[in-house]
Amino acid sequence: MCVLLSACTGGKQNSFTQTGDGDMLKLKYAKNITIVRHDGYTEAVLADPWNEGQTLVRYVLIAADADAKAGSDRDFGDAVVVKTPLKKALVSTSVHCSLLNDLGKREAIAGVCDVNYINLDFVKQGVENQKIADCGSSMEPNLEKVIDLSPDAIMLSPFQGSNYGKIADIGVPIIELADYMETSPLGRAEWMLFYGMLVGEEEKAAKMFAEVEETYCKYKEIAARQTDKKSVLMDKMVQATWFVPGGESTIGKMLRDANCVYAYADTKQSGSIEQSFEQILQKCADADIWLVRYNKEGNANYNLASLAKENEKYKVFKAFKDGNVYGCETIDSHFFEDTPFHPDRLLQDFVLLFHQGAAQANGDTPRYFKKLQ
Repeated sequence: MCVLLSACTGGKQNSFTQTGDGDMLKLKYAKNITIVRHDGYTEAVLADPWNEGQTLVRYVLIAADADAKAGSDRDFGDAVVVKTPLKKALVSTSVHCSLLNDLGKREAIAGVCDVNYINLDFVKQGVENQKIADCGSSMEPNLEKVIDLSPDAIMLSPFQGSNYGKIADIGVPIIELADYMETSPLGRAEWMLFYGMLVGEEEKAAKMFAEVEETYCKYKEIAARQTDKKSVLMDKMVQATWFVPGGESTIGKMLRDANCVYAYADTKQSGSIEQSFEQILQKCADADIWLVRYNKEGNANYNLASLAKENEKYKVFKAFKDGNVYGCETIDSHFFEDTPFHPDRLLQDFVLLFHQGAAQANGDTPRYFKKLQ
C-alpha cells in the first residue's frame, strides 16, 4: 500500500537509519539496491537481478575533494570507487539523460551513446555543436572517443551476462543502470536517489521522488474508490505480433493501480507478452478503452482512419466502434524519457481516462494520451 509522505511525515524525505555498519537509506520500493552511508563515503550495492542472492556490483562514492582521513585512502576490496559529484559522464540512455536534466545536471553529460535514439533536443544540439561527444553504440562504445573524452564515469545499461570488453579496462568506473530491472513503478523511480548522489543533487532527487510518490499514491487512491471498472486493451500489432504488457511489468502494475480490467493482469511476465491477432481478439474484443502508442514519423495527423489503414481488422473491436481509442505520440510527448522516473504522470493519464468523472474533478487533463478522431 502506498503511504503519502506529506500526509504521514509532514513532507519528510526518505531518511537514513543507523545500523551496525553505518546509516542505511530507507528505500520503500526499490528491491535491487542498498545504500549505506559510512564515515567519509557512501556504499551502494546493486543486487544481481538475474541471479537471486548475488551482487551485481558494489560502489563506493567518495567526494572528489575528500582528504585521506575521510576515506579516500582506504582499501575497499572489489568495490568500484566513484569520485562524486560526476562532472563529465558518458551516458548511454535517453532516459538517464532526461533524469540528469530534471536534476539540473545536464552539463554533466559529456558524451552519449546511441545518439539516434536520444529524443532530447539539448543532447542532439550538444552533439551537433561538439559540446557532447558521440561515442557510438552503447553495445560497443568507440574506445578511442571514450579515451579522448576521459569521462569520470561511464553509465551503461547492463544485461544478463554483460561483458563490456575493452571499455572495462581503461580505468573509468562503469555505473550499471540496472534500475530498469525493478518490477514496480515506484521501485524504479526510487533509483533517482542513487543517481542524485552521483551528481551531487541528493536533496533535489529526494524532493523529486517524494513528489512523484505523492502524486502516484493520490491517483492510486482515487482509482481504488471507483466501482465502475473499464476494460482496457493496450497497444497494437507490430508486423505479425501484438505485444502487450505482462501483468508483472511496470505498466501492467500501473494498470492494476488504475483499477481497470486488464485481460493480462494475472500473467506473471515482467516484460511484454507476444500474442497473435486472434488471441487478442478472443480476450479483448469487448474492451471499453483502447490505448495505442505510435510515433509521429508518417503519422502527423494520426486518427482512427490511420489505425484502420494499418489493419482493417482493428474495426471489429468495441473500443474502435465506440470511438474510445486514445493515442500517445511517443516522440513529442517524451513518453519513453519521462515515464520511467515519473510513473505518476502515466498513472494519472490512466486514471483520468478510466475514471473520468472522479479524476477530472480537479481539472486535470491527460498528458500523453489523446482521443483519436
